[in-house]
Amino acid sequence: MRVNSRNPCHQSVDNYAYSWYGPSGIFELLFALRHGSPMSYEQSPGQAGLTLGNAMRSKRQITTVGVHVGGEASQIIVGGVLPPNGKTMFERMQNMERDQDHIRRFLMLEPRGGINLSVNLITPPVREECAAGVIIMESTEYVPMSGSNTIATVTTLLETGMIPMTEPETRFVLDTPAGPVNIVAQCRDGACVGVELTNVPCMPIALDVPLEIDGLGRINVDISYGGMIYAIADSSQLGFSLEPSEAKDISIVGEKIRI
Repeated sequence: MRVNSRNPCHQSVDNYAYSWYGPSGIFELLFALRHGSPMSYEQSPGQAGLTLGNAMRSKRQITTVGVHVGGEASQIIVGGVLPPNGKTMFERMQNMERDQDHIRRFLMLEPRGGINLSVNLITPPVREECAAGVIIMESTEYVPMSGSNTIATVTTLLETGMIPMTEPETRFVLDTPAGPVNIVAQCRDGACVGVELTNVPCMPIALDVPLEIDGLGRINVDISYGGMIYAIADSSQLGFSLEPSEAKDISIVGEKIRI
């Protein structure tokens, strides 16, 4: 798990300005060249950014922090989006999907995003025992809980100072639409170097459910809940030994099972 660099870059499209804290300015450079935007490069000690000429005359600015967890990319919204209304985090998630889904689409669709990207909105918590809340948005849906997105959000909360960091360990509770999640973050030299979480209660929904999968025939899966609903298959009945060389084929088969 590792987090972004802290160089702010900016882009604007459809009257939105988007501040992106990511590994480099190459994304913005390609965007500017593709769309023919006037561009200047500004640099000061410890900071670098691209300004895309008249495109910066925007009606709205959204600030995100780019994080990856084992290569899984997330953009964490830290500014420019007010939390949706709702008495619970689940209601907030539903209201976000109904009333503000244009935010998810703006950040996740090309040229700013892609199918492998997630977007998380940090909000004040609903539960008193929680330090912060999060709404998790993926390319196809809003999910109540996600382990990798929780790790990305925790890293952002600590490394931006939104939650005070205590070394060598910071503990707090994160409010998610699925329920409170206990966090233990390992911290060293001002960085979050590891995150442990205690997920919401998990349970099986149905066991040995038969499925007919195109190209695979009939297989049995277990359906379970752990903040999201999962279909769990035995790799051996699919002919896999779970080696790195099988990663692409496993992804293809997993998508067939999901659909």
